[in-house]
Amino acid sequence: MRALRDGDSLLTALDESLASPAGLVARVDADGVLTGVTGRARIHEFAGRRHAEAGRAAALKNATEAAEASRAAETRGEADDEGTQGSAGSDDTPASDPSVTA
Repeated sequence: MRALRDGDSLLTALDESLASPAGLVARVDADGVLTGVTGRARIHEFAGRRHAEAGRAAALKNATEAAEASRAAETRGEADDEGTQGSAGSDDTPASDPSVTA
C-alpha cells in the first residue's frame, strides 16, 4: 500500500483503501508530507455524488439536444410550408377565372 498523491483518481483511492486493514487512506503532498487521512466510506460518498452529478448533466444535455432538434425540425417544416403556399396562384389570377385558358 502507498500513500495517495495529488492527482490520484478516486479508483486509486478505493484500491488503496481496500489494501488498508482499517479502510483508511493517507494523503501526502509532493514532498511526502502527510496532508490528510480519509476513509473508504467518505470516498464512496464523494464518488456517488460525482456519479449522480454526471448523470444529471448527461440528462440535461440530452434534453437540450432533443429540444434543439425539435425546434430545427419545426423551422424546416415552416420553411417548407411557406415555399409551397404561393405556387398555385403565383400570378395572382384565380384558377377558376373563366378568362384563363390552358
